[in-house]
Amino acid sequence: MPEEWLQRYPATRPPDRIANRTCDVNAPWSHCRTVLAMASALDDAIGKVMATLEAAPYGAANHTITVFSSDNGAPSGQGGSNFPYRGWKMQLWEGGMRAAAFVHSPLLPPSVRGTIDQRLYHITDWLPTLTSASGLTAPLLMGGLQLDGHDIWAALLDPALPSPRTEILHNLNQVPAYVPLSLSLSLSFSFSLYV
Repeated sequence: MPEEWLQRYPATRPPDRIANRTCDVNAPWSHCRTVLAMASALDDAIGKVMATLEAAPYGAANHTITVFSSDNGAPSGQGGSNFPYRGWKMQLWEGGMRAAAFVHSPLLPPSVRGTIDQRLYHITDWLPTLTSASGLTAPLLMGGLQLDGHDIWAALLDPALPSPRTEILHNLNQVPAYVPLSLSLSLSFSFSLYV
């Protein structure tokens, strides 16, 4: 991690509660400091992308939907935090499955901008949602199979509408710890949406 971002955070663990909520209190502060610096570096990079988009010709930013999402909770002992939720990455508690997402677009009505949406969504919902919002039809998978995701665009535009998603598969089966968890993990997260 470049020193530029590490220098934004103190070399020793701050005693205040807020700093402890952004970091696993059981992890070494060096891990926490690195996670915080990585988040700052990511934030700076996204800021550059958004500034470039704003400067793009033909009002490109006015027709863009920006989605930023985590795929799961933070791993245990690495410096991240899932506060206030219980659990870590690869666990079926909310701290392991629930993830934050951020949506930004001038296409969203002013009434939903800056709000928090707690309805049920899944990462697989983004493909059909973004294709619908762009006026296209979500593609079918090979063999004519339907996508697993739901088009949530109407729900994002109108908080009074329910999410079209009513359930999420959290786990396929209990597998021993030595078996790769890729299949069950790819299906095991939900998120809070910040619009």
